[in-house]
Amino acid sequence: MTTQPDPTTAQPNADQIAITRRLALGGMLGVGLTGLIAACGSSSKSAASTSSTSTSPVASTAETTAVSTAPTAASTTTAVAPKATDVVATTAASASCVLTKEQEQGPFYFALAHVRSDIIDGQDGVPINLRLTVMDSVTCKPIANAAVDVWMADAKGDYSDSSTGLFLRGIQVTGNDGLAAFTSIYPGWYPGRTNHVHVKVRVGGTAADTYTGGHASHTGNLFFPEDVSLAVAKQPAYLKNPATRTTLTTDFVYKGQNGSGSIMTLTPNKADDPSQGYVAATTLGVYPNATPALIGIAGTIN
Repeated sequence: MTTQPDPTTAQPNADQIAITRRLALGGMLGVGLTGLIAACGSSSKSAASTSSTSTSPVASTAETTAVSTAPTAASTTTAVAPKATDVVATTAASASCVLTKEQEQGPFYFALAHVRSDIIDGQDGVPINLRLTVMDSVTCKPIANAAVDVWMADAKGDYSDSSTGLFLRGIQVTGNDGLAAFTSIYPGWYPGRTNHVHVKVRVGGTAADTYTGGHASHTGNLFFPEDVSLAVAKQPAYLKNPATRTTLTTDFVYKGQNGSGSIMTLTPNKADDPSQGYVAATTLGVYPNATPALIGIAGTIN
């Protein structure tokens, strides 16, 4: 079920069997459509990604550093994981739209998720309400009728597949306000990867029970503040996870693929009680005409 352990860090022997099984599963899954990750954490813009195959002019992009002092993959600075209180400072900036670099899809995507808002399917864990708003990075207006596709691991670190059901996978089509909302659980971790949600935005297709046609213009990962993940890890469902937890700042996608710009704002449903869950929100700035190439695992190495 794992996407891939950090290539620079050897994994404990106890995890090798799980890694092999999950990578084998990844080979059976269809490689999904491509996309471009975008998170709105700054009002400034810089040059857009050159990976887009679109011939239309691409919006400018900037990467926020307000939420974390975590280094990039090339840095040797000691990483400091952002806290939930740090992320709140980016809320106002998230109202604007910026196009940021995409992040990898990983090996566990397949385009069979159903159009639905409740994706729990009986999985045990801390509840989260995902609220993802899709904005046009050129016009700064909400994008309606975009398909937001999410998939994530369960509390023990496993992904669903066609043999186990489609738990923690689903698609929502945005309304006129650009919002797609999901009822899910806080995802678990596995070797090489911290708690995260995979996301893909597709436009131009048709939604019925599933979403067909169109193209992907955004692919990425959404992260959680480290202090919240530590609190969630103490809850009963997550104590069953057999893997040593990968922290935010040792996650290879977070370190090497601009993860500090992809941390969601979390609001607890009840203060000081992680078991009651959270609202997790972010804004995704997307250039809808772009069809960028995948990077990392399941794509080209960036």
